[in-house]
Amino acid sequence: MIHPARIPDKPALGAADAGMREASGATYWESLAEARLPSFEIPLWRTYCDRIHQAWILRRTGPIRFARTLKTDLFEEALGNGLADDLLRSSEHVVGIDVSPSIVSRASLRHPALQARIADTRALPFPDQSFDRIVSISTLDHFESRAEL
Repeated sequence: MIHPARIPDKPALGAADAGMREASGATYWESLAEARLPSFEIPLWRTYCDRIHQAWILRRTGPIRFARTLKTDLFEEALGNGLADDLLRSSEHVVGIDVSPSIVSRASLRHPALQARIADTRALPFPDQSFDRIVSISTLDHFESRAEL
């Protein structure tokens, strides 16, 4: 786990981007998804990163079979494999969340066994102890400051 004190603040956004994100929250991410999804392709380095994450998870968990896994941020699953296939093989149920309805919809189409839902990590719509594994490889980078963590 990364300690929040070790996470540097993100570089400043342009005034228009920062204002748009501040004013609209999830709407900001949805507008980015709608604008970029039609032509976006997962770059080779992203596929490589997914493999590194898969190997790390396997080293940490071994052959354990989980009852319920939560996966945050479904961008890679919406456009490619991401971690969905590996998580589905090692868990009875995998729930994936993202704030963007377009991302959730595309992830659901690509991975029908993934229970994809629109949700924000800051206000999870699940009771405590709903999951015995949480995988979150690309979420902290979406927060503007350490205080938001």
